[in-house]
Amino acid sequence: MMKHGDLGEKHKPARVTLEVQENSLFFETSNIKRNTSLYPKGGLGLKNIEKRLNNYYHERYTLLIRDVENLFTVTLTLTDL
Repeated sequence: MMKHGDLGEKHKPARVTLEVQENSLFFETSNIKRNTSLYPKGGLGLKNIEKRLNNYYHERYTLLIRDVENLFTVTLTLTDL
């Protein structure tokens, strides 16, 4: 979000949601995508996150990445904490 998102649009702000319920954590970010970027898009950051989540949480997490038109949303749910 911070690296590739367009955070300057007042009418379409980035969103961060964090909820904890009993033994579960729900975390979601959503932002519009920047048309140009100073950083190359290699996808290593997301792959590293998935690898670390799998190593630590095994089957106790879900990670949903939605990349549509100009919107990028990541939803992470951790269970059995």
